[in-house]
Amino acid sequence: MSFYSKKKKDDKTVRLIDSQLYKEPEDMKTLQKIHSIADYRFSVALLKIRMEKMDDETLLRANKTIRCLQLRIPYDR
Repeated sequence: MSFYSKKKKDDKTVRLIDSQLYKEPEDMKTLQKIHSIADYRFSVALLKIRMEKMDDETLLRANKTIRCLQLRIPYDR
């Protein structure tokens, strides 16, 4: 089974992710009702929701990522 299946539509090849391989997490579905996934606030909210499951190193990276998203500055290591 391939990751992508191809479907012809108006002479363009459209790649569809096989629904059997990927199930969208519930937290993402909920946040999509509040924020557009293209908005930085979506990413910030998703990180904050998932913080309780993170180890210390990942938590530090998440906090830095949130700060960078809010200030609209690049993430430099």
